Amino acid sequence: MPANEQPDEGDEPAWATPEVLAVRADLTALVERIDELALDLLRAAVDAGELERPEAERRLVRVRNALERSLHLLGG
Repeated sequence: MPANEQPDEGDEPAWATPEVLAVRADLTALVERIDELALDLLRAAVDAGELERPEAERRLVRVRNALERSLHLLGG
């Protein structure tokens, strides 16, 4: 299915209730927000002349990865 095409309602598993779909949307928004925060930390580190990734950015990446695994389990 092309990226810009939405799945038909029949493509969702039976357990994907409206509440589950809302949680999936919330998780997607959190992933995007965490990506922005991590990128801001990287930019600040580069601007400060740091040569290594900040610990806070690495932690945010781990959180994002956990959220993405959760999304995958929810069919996202």
